[in-house]
Amino acid sequence: MKKYFIFAVAALAASVACTKTNIDTDQLPDQKISFEVANYVPQTRSNSSLDSEGYTTFNCYAYFFNGTAAQTYMNNVAVTKTNVGTEDSPLYQWAPAEDYFWPKNSTSYINFYSFAGSKAPIVEANSDKKTITVKYDLRKSYNGSVTYNDAAGVVATNDNILVAYPAMKYNSNVNQVTIDDNDPGYSGVPTLFKHVLAKLEVKVKLATTTASDNTLWEVEVLNNSDTDSYITAGDEGTLILKHTEASTPATGHSQFYTPYDTDGTTLLGLTSNPESYLNGIDQALIGWVRSKANSADDTTIPEVKYNFSTATLTMNKGVTESTAITVLSPISVMPQLTGHTGLKLTYTVKAYHGTVSGEEWTRNDEPFMVETRTTGTNPEILGKLVPSIKYWGMNRKITYTIIIDPVTEKVTFDPAVEDLTEVSGDVNVDKDGFVTPTVTP
Repeated sequence: MKKYFIFAVAALAASVACTKTNIDTDQLPDQKISFEVANYVPQTRSNSSLDSEGYTTFNCYAYFFNGTAAQTYMNNVAVTKTNVGTEDSPLYQWAPAEDYFWPKNSTSYINFYSFAGSKAPIVEANSDKKTITVKYDLRKSYNGSVTYNDAAGVVATNDNILVAYPAMKYNSNVNQVTIDDNDPGYSGVPTLFKHVLAKLEVKVKLATTTASDNTLWEVEVLNNSDTDSYITAGDEGTLILKHTEASTPATGHSQFYTPYDTDGTTLLGLTSNPESYLNGIDQALIGWVRSKANSADDTTIPEVKYNFSTATLTMNKGVTESTAITVLSPISVMPQLTGHTGLKLTYTVKAYHGTVSGEEWTRNDEPFMVETRTTGTNPEILGKLVPSIKYWGMNRKITYTIIIDPVTEKVTFDPAVEDLTEVSGDVNVDKDGFVTPTVTP
């Protein structure tokens, strides 16, 4: 069920980066523009508010239309969460440093575009202010003749990039929304944020169907170096989003921005990326265009390793369920095709004999078998291992749970995607590497 978590936002105003247009004050009544900041649950990675994501500030661009002309009204204005109540009875609002007001003329209106997170976009409006282009260019400069806007050059594992649905054609605060007795809601412009990165997590657990009475199995996922257990993926790319005001007079949230290719003119879709088309993937769901090294003609695709942490799991008589251990804590990743990602798993298996007395099991001090197993000398393509997940999409959390059976030497994958219908697939693995996958719908 879709839910809204609404949090108070007071009057939006200028930050140090703002440029305010001089507008005839006769058009401006005393009603201040206010905002409702909310997380639209199906479009976010968590059921929490913007500030619980770690951000107490967002930035807004707004354009004023009076029927004959369009003007920039807010230019990268910062809005910060503040307590306008008391220490004993706090009342939190997202307040700017200055006030902005609604137009008095009922035919005038304002369009709003808001952004939050660890990376700031380049935002451009065309001459009539009705088409907005938003660009995140997160690439390293391989070519000295090319300058990119982000010095860091990559999508970092702790990045969060949030883009709000455009709020179109408003000329007054919307009616107050009542959430509950503790959070009555506030009237204002709804500002609903969506993550444009993906989230990735990897867990490991043991299969327990082959647990025996007199053998204890111990499995340790290895990470002695960056060559043992990891996922490889791209962390450099470009996201270009565009939104054009519809010709109809509807007020409210229209569709989200449309992703474009790096040329800024080609729509991303099933036919825009041949590889995506062959895989039946709408490239617009990915959004980001993964960069190549050096030049467009170079087939080398930069990639990074996300190393797993070590983990030790045990299985013996009486075990009916194995607890999954996280070996890659949730990290932010650039949305991309899993056909360009890889996985390698190296783990040691130890088998101990022992004795059983009632419900107590005592193992011998030394193992009678020690064996190191690996998925292969090179990373296996993750898209082939788990064919049910062909891409990491914007605003999705992907969790791969690796299930190891130390007795049969098989490994299966149980993947899941949050906010979508859950998918699962099993991929059998023996000690020599991955074998042909079988998918369970």
